[in-house]
Amino acid sequence: MTKSKTNKAANPGSTARSSEKSTGASAKNAAVEKRVAVDLDANILSKTLFGTLASFPDAIGIWNADDQLIAYNAGFETMFASFPDIRLGKTIGQFFLDFAKTGAIEAIKGKEEKWVEERLAERREGIGKEFVYQTHEGKWISRIDKPMPCGGLISIRKDVTEEKNREEQVNSQGAELELAFAAMGDLTSAVLVRDQDLKYRIANHAFADMYGKSMDEIIGKDAVELFGAEAASKFDPGNLEVIKTGKPYQVEEVLTFPDGREMVCLTDVKQVISKSGEKFACITITDVSEQREREKILSEKSNKLTLTSASLQNLNSAVLVKDKNLKYVLVNNAFCEILGKTEEELIGKTKLQVFC
Repeated sequence: MTKSKTNKAANPGSTARSSEKSTGASAKNAAVEKRVAVDLDANILSKTLFGTLASFPDAIGIWNADDQLIAYNAGFETMFASFPDIRLGKTIGQFFLDFAKTGAIEAIKGKEEKWVEERLAERREGIGKEFVYQTHEGKWISRIDKPMPCGGLISIRKDVTEEKNREEQVNSQGAELELAFAAMGDLTSAVLVRDQDLKYRIANHAFADMYGKSMDEIIGKDAVELFGAEAASKFDPGNLEVIKTGKPYQVEEVLTFPDGREMVCLTDVKQVISKSGEKFACITITDVSEQREREKILSEKSNKLTLTSASLQNLNSAVLVKDKNLKYVLVNNAFCEILGKTEEELIGKTKLQVFC
């Protein structure tokens, strides 16, 4: 019985030690479970982050507070393919230096470290700002580095070469267009362009002056708004036909303007097509009043000369006219018969040349 009691007395101590071991094991298990949970959360977060980055078409890199690369997407890897050894944990300074040592940029050979310092300074000064730079390969890249609350940066790079080239092309075309407008503005002929809705898209000062209107009153309006339905009905159908078919036409007519002036005008209408395929009617209106007046005067003089010449030819008396060099410039039939010569044998020659 005593032995049995002794054994029972010893049991409490054994139970306490067993309890301590159990508590320690439970704590360790909890710690392990916590680490597994943390690792699991980190793994999920990492996969989520990389999955999110992969969905962006732009090049994206994430840097920690020590400027080490901690995440990037395929776009980043593609854009910086000329940079050797792209890997996580590498600092931006190391990226720049490794690239500088490749010799890709001839001008910085022997000055690689200075070049890296300049790039890092530019990066620090440009944080939060977006700007465009050109690479050694001639590409144009949009760059922005956005600060994060943890002290790191999100770098976003986008290839904007096509946009830049289009911008330069537009600027170049704009300069050419300004030159064309300046030249067109100096033309005495009225020039205008109408679109498929018959709106006036372009007009020069000669057209504006011709109708006594300002450019603001013309551009964007149609003929009905400017001249009324009756006037528009005379030329709208023809303009629209040219736009649709491309068949040009020319018409000469007397135009009466709001101030009462009448003008003989020659109107040329031709189709023009923009680079985007849009069709327009280009119309040129030229004042030919003075030209037609001169032609009329010349015609009248010619008719008078013809009548005078016919009258002289019918005279029985000999008639001749010489210039200052004594050459025959006019002879009638009676004079030719006297000399026994034709008009062709006499005109432009002297008497000595005719008979010697």
